[in-house]
Amino acid sequence: MKKYIFRVQDLKQGNMIPYNVLDLDEKTPENTETETFIALEIEESYDIDLFLYDKEKQEVRRKSKKELYDNGLYTLKIGEIFDETSQDFKTLDQPSRWHTWNGKEWEVDIKEVKDIVNEKWKVERQIKIDQDTNYKGFIFQTREYTDIHNFEQYGFLMMLGKAKQSDKVEWRMKDNSYHEFTVQELLEVVAIWGARKKAIFEDNKRMWLELEKASTVEEIEKIKWGV
Repeated sequence: MKKYIFRVQDLKQGNMIPYNVLDLDEKTPENTETETFIALEIEESYDIDLFLYDKEKQEVRRKSKKELYDNGLYTLKIGEIFDETSQDFKTLDQPSRWHTWNGKEWEVDIKEVKDIVNEKWKVERQIKIDQDTNYKGFIFQTREYTDIHNFEQYGFLMMLGKAKQSDKVEWRMKDNSYHEFTVQELLEVVAIWGARKKAIFEDNKRMWLELEKASTVEEIEKIKWGV
């Protein structure tokens, strides 16, 4: 912490440059008939732009937030405005995570929100489609682009007469154990998966239709998966 000494004569002329800088234990110059001094004790370095001479109180003080703002030395934060009527600073809450600050108010681009939500749903839809399938207490991995073709190949083999429903196949489960199933059972697994995929797409279609009609963020956020 330092003690900044100012001459009142200089301050009255708008000169905010300290007359001297002292350590705290050093004595402040005594006032005389021709010179009057003001001392300012601050911890940080003195920044001439952040202080002013208050003629009424006859003191050097830090500028208020409004004074800094008026001097172009304070930048409004996101969501903050200066109310000219009340001459005060106000913070406007962000209405939703979709709203962005344009420097004066929060605004939202509904079309952009819909596009983002739509892409999010596509990812969620695929995750739902790729979920494991429980068949007779056995957990099968049924990822659309990794596992399903392994099931479907037995349907093709049956069509070609190279496999029968009663043929048995050893299958690796989700927990890496192996169990024996008939071709018919494997086709039943993929049928369960197919029905689930259909239900997911139908539900997603319902969501898309609701999204198309939505005109506010609140309406969009109310749209949820039903499956």
